[in-house]
Amino acid sequence: MGRGVALSMAERTQISLGTKWKMTSAEIAQVIGRDPSVVSREISRNGGREVYGALSAQYRAVEMSRRPKDRNMLASPQLWAEVMAGLKKKWSPRQISRRLRLEHPGREDLQVSHETIYQTLYVQAKGELRREVATALRQGRVARHSRQPNEGSIRSLAATRIPTVSWASASRKTPTSPAAHKKNSTRSPMN
Repeated sequence: MGRGVALSMAERTQISLGTKWKMTSAEIAQVIGRDPSVVSREISRNGGREVYGALSAQYRAVEMSRRPKDRNMLASPQLWAEVMAGLKKKWSPRQISRRLRLEHPGREDLQVSHETIYQTLYVQAKGELRREVATALRQGRVARHSRQPNEGSIRSLAATRIPTVSWASASRKTPTSPAAHKKNSTRSPMN
């Protein structure tokens, strides 16, 4: 699913005015030329109809779009310790993620997806930590590998069979006159 263009400050101002005037999401969407679901999500994401403000919504959108984002695993020492304990037990990031969900069902601050674990380990792995990651992960890799070769990579080029042409067949003259092409195209497949 593709992403559209982010809402502008002017559109957020229109949404704010619409909520104050008790307009529906569909009516506001029609005014600003957006899908009603975009308006509805924007309002609910920023506190609901009673508290929606264009300025605070714009500020939040700018903050959320900043890169690079902090990895929540590094911000929580307890979560990091739990992940590292799982890695020392030779658990996969998926197993660690599932175990955390089972052990801490009501605490979202101690839950993390397996993809976040992979990303944190591979992005942060430098120097001594890189060697620790290599020993902790079962595959021992310090970089992720795609299952499918990228177009233009050595692996994809090696997988592509390049037809070979012998010098004898390449030097043979082929008919190039229009009459020769006509003669070849009128043959029936049965002959």
